[in-house]
Amino acid sequence: MAYLSRGMKVASKTYHRLSDSELVRLLQQDDHAAFEELYRRYVVAITNTAYKRLGDTERVKEIVQDVFVSFFENRHQLEAASNIGGYLYTATRNKIFTAFRDNCIHESHHRVIYLQSPQNTVTNQDEVLQAKEMYEHLQKKLTELPHRCQEAFRLSRVQNLSHKEIATKMNISESTVDKHISKAMQLLRASVKGFEVSIIILMLLCF
Repeated sequence: MAYLSRGMKVASKTYHRLSDSELVRLLQQDDHAAFEELYRRYVVAITNTAYKRLGDTERVKEIVQDVFVSFFENRHQLEAASNIGGYLYTATRNKIFTAFRDNCIHESHHRVIYLQSPQNTVTNQDEVLQAKEMYEHLQKKLTELPHRCQEAFRLSRVQNLSHKEIATKMNISESTVDKHISKAMQLLRASVKGFEVSIIILMLLCF
C-alpha cells in the first residue's frame, strides 16, 4: 500500500492539461499554481520512494518538504526541457543518502568508543584495521578522479554543502554537481571488491 494517498489539492483543469515543460516555464514566472500542479504530480512517488528507504514518517515528511522547497527556490535555474521526475528523484535520493550518512556517523561514533574499550577483542581490532585500510583505499581512489569532480565530491561529503551551495561555489549548474558526485560514488563502489560487506556499507555510507 502506498504510504501517501492521492488526496492532494488538484490544480485547475487548465494546469492539469499542461506538460511539465510548460509548467516549468510558468513556475519560472513565479506562478504558484504551476508549482502546485507539479507538486501534485510527483509528491506521492517522491514520498513513497523516501518511505521505502527510511520507514520513518517524520523524517520522510522533512525530506519531502526540503525537496520541494529547494525545487521552488531553484525554479529560475531549471531548464524547461528538464526531466522533472528525474530531478526530484535525484534530489530525494541525495536527501536520503545524507540521512543515512548522518545516522552512520552517529552510530560510528559509538562504535569507535566500543572498539576502543579495554574489553575489545582481537576480532574488533581487525575490524578497525580493515576500516582504516578501506578509508585509505577510497581516499586514494578519489585522487584518480578529475580535479573538478574531486572538488564537488569533497565539498558535499566533507564540508556537507548542499548541491546549490556547491554549484554557486564552483560556478557550475546543480545538474553538473549531481554528475560529479554520481561519478565519484560509482568509482568508489566499484573499488571496494575484496572488503567485508559490513565494512563496505559502513565506509560508503559515511562518505
